[in-house]
Amino acid sequence: MKLTKTQAAALKLIGENPGRVIAVQRATGYLKINGNAENSLLKLGGGLIARSAKPVEQRSVKVAGETFVYDVHVWELTEAGRAALAGATA
Repeated sequence: MKLTKTQAAALKLIGENPGRVIAVQRATGYLKINGNAENSLLKLGGGLIARSAKPVEQRSVKVAGETFVYDVHVWELTEAGRAALAGATA
């Protein structure tokens, strides 16, 4: 499978930082990858990345006087993602 430089860099970032690459853009304190890279990695080869099944934490945001609570999920490499990353770095 041929990966772009951006896709390979995103996979490497996720692989080297388990539990630290965010799937939600509002949370701070996490690493983030480009949204276009996220979408392409989800579609390639049956999905090279997956959102964590359990949230790593809950956060809240206040908008116009209302508080909204949301779950923070991180990206994880799938088996296909690990194989693609190994092929990209070989």
